[in-house]
Amino acid sequence: EMVIGGLQSDTTYSITVAAYTTKGDGARSKSKLVDPDPDPDETQTAAERARESPRGCVFCRDVSAESEIVPGPPYLSVAQDSETSAVVCWDTPDVMIPGMELQGYRLQFGRKDVSPLATLEFTPQERKYTVASVHRGATYLFKVQAKSRGGFGEEATAELQVPEHTPQGYPQISESSNVTCCSVELAWSPPVLAERNGDITEYTLAYQETGVGGTPRELSLPASQSTYVLNSLKTQLGVRRENPRAHECRSRALQPADPVSDCGV
Repeated sequence: EMVIGGLQSDTTYSITVAAYTTKGDGARSKSKLVDPDPDPDETQTAAERARESPRGCVFCRDVSAESEIVPGPPYLSVAQDSETSAVVCWDTPDVMIPGMELQGYRLQFGRKDVSPLATLEFTPQERKYTVASVHRGATYLFKVQAKSRGGFGEEATAELQVPEHTPQGYPQISESSNVTCCSVELAWSPPVLAERNGDITEYTLAYQETGVGGTPRELSLPASQSTYVLNSLKTQLGVRRENPRAHECRSRALQPADPVSDCGV
């Protein structure tokens, strides 16, 4: 708690609270406007006034209506306008202090599971932004703050969940896969982030003997697995990735080294 003295009558003060860490200050609380009583009760002691003040005060800032006042959270909405893009719209804060001049807005956005968020700043007249190339199956976080002479105010937040889709990309087989005359020890990595189109639920390893027709044999592997060893095979290899919607996109074929000796198969 904190007692702020030396305030003048007939002056409006804005008081906010913010928490600090070693990395800097966080978001500020909603502004509380105070008009000091021109005839305060002189019998009330500073200790009594302190007991009546809000608890947990880490930082208090007092400014007059003609000085630095930070705005409240702006209005914010997010909507997906196509399969791969979203539109962010914002407007002035609901509560504006008379005489406050907005100097612009700051937008932060990005995948919720990827840091840091991208940051853009806009003029007071700009109220919309289109985010291109949103990833299917991902959750996006959006934050908007209005700016005045006192700095950036409270942030408004919104999330957008992009629906999943069948995989667009395929797993990447490592070039360092161990291929011998009779076995293959291979490793792979997930499709690139933009092409996963959702959370990986499992992998399918498909293989068949070269020069032989028919349907390849398939093995289902957990999403946590990224290596596998095939022994005594003359094969073409491919790894396919699945999500709950469907399985799609087999990786490029990988063949054991030639010539292949008779391994008893």
